[in-house]
Amino acid sequence: MLSNRTKPLNVLVIEDNLGDYILLEDYLLEKNKGIQIEHAQNLSQAQDILNLKAGIELIFLDLILPDASGIELVQACLKMADKTPIIILTGYSDLHWAKRSLQLGVYDFLVKDELNPNLLGKSMAFTLNRHFFIQQVERERQNFARLFNLSPQPMWLLKPENLAITHANQTACALYPDKSQIFKQLSFLELFREEDCEAIKALIQMKSSSRGQHYFEQPNTLEGNIQVELHFTRVPDMNAGEAILIQANNVTRTLDYIQTIERQNAKLRKIAWDQSHRLRAPLARIMSIVNLIQAHPESVEDLVSWLNELKYSSEEMDAVLKQLVNETKEG
Repeated sequence: MLSNRTKPLNVLVIEDNLGDYILLEDYLLEKNKGIQIEHAQNLSQAQDILNLKAGIELIFLDLILPDASGIELVQACLKMADKTPIIILTGYSDLHWAKRSLQLGVYDFLVKDELNPNLLGKSMAFTLNRHFFIQQVERERQNFARLFNLSPQPMWLLKPENLAITHANQTACALYPDKSQIFKQLSFLELFREEDCEAIKALIQMKSSSRGQHYFEQPNTLEGNIQVELHFTRVPDMNAGEAILIQANNVTRTLDYIQTIERQNAKLRKIAWDQSHRLRAPLARIMSIVNLIQAHPESVEDLVSWLNELKYSSEEMDAVLKQLVNETKEG
């Protein structure tokens, strides 16, 4: 069953009855040739083995030992084993303890009188696979927590039913230093202006993730009143159930830049419109004079006045263009 492993499985058996231990050892070796078994006859010896030998991956625990028994034994072994999975070995008379131990974090229990290699193999496979997936989920939870807490953007986790804040990352706490200690007592809507609350509530309670641009003002932050773009998505909660993940991007400067550019563009359009009309008059005169010269090349006596008129119109155009350049620079 464990043939795909690249290294031996390290097992600790905590059993004071030598006959029961030898039987379990035989069953373990029957289908797991590469297994390495450590044996402790009481809880104290088990503690020494766990302290001295790293890499124990599975623990078999008898429910009655010379120095502890029952639920107290299970609790002590769980603490001692840290996250190493435990399988209980029990007799019929102790089944109630074995069942209760599952609620405490034990992975499985086996009745000694029913034990055989196949049953033992199935229990080990179930326990090791379950432990692997639990570790994987825990790693993903920790990765999410790190990404959440270290994000440069303010982020909050909310309860879907009332938008109460359950978690806030470091950036969000820094944005509201006076509220960071009481975030878990607040609704997310309390961070915004009252007139925006209904719109924000409607946005967050959409079934799908947010799309498009949604700008709202966040007053009284460390940076003063800021404009933020809200993004949200629904995620599994760090503990249980579902949560709403909110990210607030500060777009105050971006919006200021956009407004400045829009004002400049409007001013430039007005300047271009005004100056284009002022340019048309001298340009029309120049074109008319050029047409006259082309039509009457022999009229030498009129040429001087036409050239003077051309000079006047050109100077007028030059003045208009200089004014246009100056007004554009000022804009």
